[in-house]
Amino acid sequence: MNDRNESAAPLNPSLYAAVLDAKASIVQQFKAEDADPNSEAFLARFPFVFVEEIHGVTPTADPLRASLVKAAFSEEFRSRTQEVIDIFYANHAGGTPEYYFLDLVDDFLNYALPRSLGLPDEDTVFDELYRHFEADLFTDSYTLHVIAVIKNAYDHGGRFHPTNGLRFFWADSSPNMVVNSLRLRNRVVPFLEIKKSAHPFFGGTDISTSHSFFVLEFKEQRKKKRDGLADAYRRSEEITKKTVLALRLLTGAPVYAEYRGFRALGHLSGGSSGMVLRNYPGERIDKGFGSDAESWGHALERLFPSLLSTRLDSIAVVYDKIDDAFRRQHQPPERQETSGTAAPDSILRAAAKRCQTSVTELSDAQSPHPDLFLAV
Repeated sequence: MNDRNESAAPLNPSLYAAVLDAKASIVQQFKAEDADPNSEAFLARFPFVFVEEIHGVTPTADPLRASLVKAAFSEEFRSRTQEVIDIFYANHAGGTPEYYFLDLVDDFLNYALPRSLGLPDEDTVFDELYRHFEADLFTDSYTLHVIAVIKNAYDHGGRFHPTNGLRFFWADSSPNMVVNSLRLRNRVVPFLEIKKSAHPFFGGTDISTSHSFFVLEFKEQRKKKRDGLADAYRRSEEITKKTVLALRLLTGAPVYAEYRGFRALGHLSGGSSGMVLRNYPGERIDKGFGSDAESWGHALERLFPSLLSTRLDSIAVVYDKIDDAFRRQHQPPERQETSGTAAPDSILRAAAKRCQTSVTELSDAQSPHPDLFLAV
């Protein structure tokens, strides 16, 4: 089962039928309470516990749970199901494989339902999300979504076009809005999920009162492997740092990621047990100015593919130099004077000049240049 043809019929028809039964039961409950799925107040109630046990480590007898477990642990699919649990629940302990699988289904339902429930094309949207979920579950690869909340850069005019899996979007809120289209759901639902998933640690910023987020998202297929969860953390850091470095070089602005993390199987939905989203206070730059994609969008489209293929350790020194320069810009003059160290402004000017040269070289290049940034 290596084929990721997500437009084909379900790979596991029994599981698809069981998931639809669970969805129908959930929808019936929401209708019984006269819930309005197109209101932000309703969408903000997610995540729910649907099929997972609230207490205990072994699922109790229940027709919905039984059909889900039977389909996933049938002879044909058992090894794939167990592989996913071993990878994406590696940091859990005490539960049975069946218990973790039901948590996986709950996570998917809490991701898919707020994006589809009540829309005119509800079934189409849900089925498309399910096909991605099932392909991640039963093939050799899975979809990784790197997520980061970016500060001091923004795109109000849609000047940056998605490139090599990278895109930016606004996640925001309007409590009185009727959220009855996929376009609106794709702004409001991520906003609510980010607020519920982002918890400040060690002096990090509390964003619970924020009204909008400028979000970096990078999407790619990753091969499943035993340390897949740790690999997802590393990839999240790598993509975020590469993008932040490029934006700093292109704009001269102190761009940083206020929070970063990822979505993957078992970590799709919002909330404490869903998507991974952590703050790293040491990466924050308190003062600075922002830059719109009108000035950097096209250049980043040309620069990112080459930067994506560059080893992270090969640009670590450049990243640290630029980061240190931004921070020393906001220190008192006496603290900026360090023997043998260039002034912050001169470092940033040199970096920006080198970056512009790099972008020009990329325009004429026939292949990526993995060491473009080493001369900064």
